[in-house]
Amino acid sequence: MKKSLKITSIILMLLLALLILPSCFMPKSRRETVILTLGGYEREEFYSSGGIQDFTDYGKYYFAEMPKFEENEYFVPVTSNDIEVLYGYIDNFDSWIEAYINPSTKNEKALVENYDLDRTIINEGDYFYIYDKMGEPIGESQYEQYECYDVYIFDTESCTLYYFHNNI
Repeated sequence: MKKSLKITSIILMLLLALLILPSCFMPKSRRETVILTLGGYEREEFYSSGGIQDFTDYGKYYFAEMPKFEENEYFVPVTSNDIEVLYGYIDNFDSWIEAYINPSTKNEKALVENYDLDRTIINEGDYFYIYDKMGEPIGESQYEQYECYDVYIFDTESCTLYYFHNNI
């Protein structure tokens, strides 16, 4: 009896290890990978989902100290030319937030109520990173510029990273 109980315990522990261990090696999301390159932070995240792969995200990440951007593989300094590009993404994202004027879920409501990106905070010398799927194939066509994107804007005055994503 003791021997079969011991074998059962070992089998259960092995099964549990097989379930847990793979998650340790799973890649992080692109968002997590990019943000973790900046160091430790506190966060506020809001999102909405409208179906498989159709969703909108907004997050603010607060940093206690300025990240070392010169060593970062993603972020580049904002130039005067970049500001207009960033405004284009912000305008598109704003239009999706406006589409949730009558939120149907608590997630949509939280997203609308907490979205507060103020474009006037963007200055030369801040940092940004944009990932989009523009030009990549989707079925028999290709993604357009504002159909699937992640935008990261780091405001150096407040040490705050603003992140917004849309895939609709």
